[in-house]
Amino acid sequence: MNLTLCLGCCWHSLQKGIKIDDTYKTYVRGSQLDVFIMNGTRRYIAQVWPGATNMPDFLHPNAQKWWSKEVVEFHDLIPFDGLWLDMNEPANFCSGPNCYFSPDVKCLQIDECCMVCDNTNLSRWDDPPYKINVLGTHEPIYTRTVAMVAEHYGGVRAYDAHNIYGTTETIATYYALKEVSIIIFPPYTKTCCWPRTIRSTPLKLTSANFFLNGANAHQL
Repeated sequence: MNLTLCLGCCWHSLQKGIKIDDTYKTYVRGSQLDVFIMNGTRRYIAQVWPGATNMPDFLHPNAQKWWSKEVVEFHDLIPFDGLWLDMNEPANFCSGPNCYFSPDVKCLQIDECCMVCDNTNLSRWDDPPYKINVLGTHEPIYTRTVAMVAEHYGGVRAYDAHNIYGTTETIATYYALKEVSIIIFPPYTKTCCWPRTIRSTPLKLTSANFFLNGANAHQL
């Protein structure tokens, strides 16, 4: 990630995981518009910084309406100059399609998986005949991301949409920022690796730039 100093700019990071909380308005509005990734007949549950979360489905036709409202309301609360779209692999501290939070498990460290995961009897989507390189070790394709059998709108599997997740979020954010009425200089993006797929370097760093996650812990 190449950055240029922007004196006086206020940057904020947007995390993908939406906390499962019926008192959290962003979650409530997203639930009403049904914009979260599914796992069968239920919403896919992940764990990131807020704890138990649902993941936005930016392929859903209601996603733009919801995302734009959340970005506008966030800007009204905190008049940011730029957004960092972080953890849009999408990241997940747990791994696998069959994870749940057990009341018997105490979460002592939030960036370590606190869910109970049963990764036996996996489908061919989560257990294809190859592994990914995770910091020098060969790991299952679903490692620390959304399970491959999870589904986007229209039955699109995460297996087929994984590498465009960051791109779909960027498109949604671009149009959301236009509603904030600030000038946008689109970022230059380049792709490289699974699952931390997209890096970005702004063409011109101004108070209105936004860019993607620069992390690259997983490589092919």
